[in-house]
Amino acid sequence: MMALELHGLTKTFPGMERPAVRDVSLEVAEGEILALVGASGSGKTTLLRMIAGLEVPTSGTIAIAGRTVCDGRSFTPPERRGASLVFQDYALFPHLDVTRNVAYGLRRLGRRERKERVREVLALVGLEELADRYPHELSGGQQQRVALARALAPRPEVLLLDEPFSNLDRVLKARIREEVGELIRRAGTTAIFVVHDCEDALALGDRIAVVRDGELWQVGTPRELYAAPRDEYVAAFFGEVNLLPVQPEAEGYATPLGRIDAHTHHTGVHARGCTRSSCAWPGCAWLGNAADACPAAVAYQPEELEIVAIGEGAEEGGAGEFPTYSPGVAAEGQHSGGVAATVLRVLFRGRGQLVVARADDGCVLRVQMDAAQPVPVGARVLVRARPGAGRPVRETASALEWAPVPIGTRGALDGQRPSREVEFENDGSPPAENGSNRYPPLPIARRA
Repeated sequence: MMALELHGLTKTFPGMERPAVRDVSLEVAEGEILALVGASGSGKTTLLRMIAGLEVPTSGTIAIAGRTVCDGRSFTPPERRGASLVFQDYALFPHLDVTRNVAYGLRRLGRRERKERVREVLALVGLEELADRYPHELSGGQQQRVALARALAPRPEVLLLDEPFSNLDRVLKARIREEVGELIRRAGTTAIFVVHDCEDALALGDRIAVVRDGELWQVGTPRELYAAPRDEYVAAFFGEVNLLPVQPEAEGYATPLGRIDAHTHHTGVHARGCTRSSCAWPGCAWLGNAADACPAAVAYQPEELEIVAIGEGAEEGGAGEFPTYSPGVAAEGQHSGGVAATVLRVLFRGRGQLVVARADDGCVLRVQMDAAQPVPVGARVLVRARPGAGRPVRETASALEWAPVPIGTRGALDGQRPSREVEFENDGSPPAENGSNRYPPLPIARRA
């Protein structure tokens, strides 16, 4: 049985033309943990509040544990829905100790039963010894566990958490996140939580639901969303991403960073060979079951790119010489080719470093590499995709046509759009310069 069912859920606030949430349909299984992610203002919290009963939908239905709690004719109040909400600021009562905070939602139980249930949930969250303390005497992590214990005490069908880790510092958040996930799974409760940090969603979510402009944009396991994002918005959820166009060719795809062999390319979704005309595995991210299936673009994380050659710095007023490089014939399933670029800056990140390089016509590429390899600012480098790297992107905000081709780098869920274009030859190959294997310059993506 499904713990939660949403059908056509829409919410339009008074005075607003555009719905905050639009036609959302979703099912969450018993015991599942679902992460709701998206940019600020995308409608995540509004969706959560409608499930909790704190907002009345404009249209649509909500069913919890098979019981309809909201439709066009009826509306069940929050306290009778079987859903508990953990607020972003925990909302603990400052004048009540831990025991009475947890017992607050158990007033319908008898005194002995209420006392026993409070003892059970405090033991579950490891706060038995702090039962007599007040909220101001607790650390942030302890307050988090009290709020969680209070929400779990009534044995809800669905547990809702709104940005549960936003008030914690980075070091504490990692520990508390693991504890909360373990507590929810130990309790066997279905949970839905809203987060901004992709690490929170990846660490806790059995599935991730991406919300964009009030719509349910894509739903899947973390591995499915990473391997086959619907568009650059979803791809960028996992961090900075280099988004490049692709063009189909015989048994593969051509990109400015090299060729992808679709038969053997591993995306994490499909790890078996397939043919150009059909695919025996329905989840194939690159070819699907249609002969003309082709992604709109390919996304590369910074760690999926590599610098294969480092030359001297550019001459003042000019591009300088780029390293001599001949791609030759790549091994099966690997990339060939590359882009010559100039290093703009190098960001030290402990054991690694992020190299930001600009191709000759302005495209900014970000490459994550070992900090042990020095890369001087101003040096000419050759950037190439690592073997087996790249994820297909099915849709783009604006068509990434091969000629002209707007491409560039997007930041995480910030709506950046490309602003310049570059021409490719009609056959998909880059224009040659004096017989070299140099790929064409790529444009930079800037905020719209």
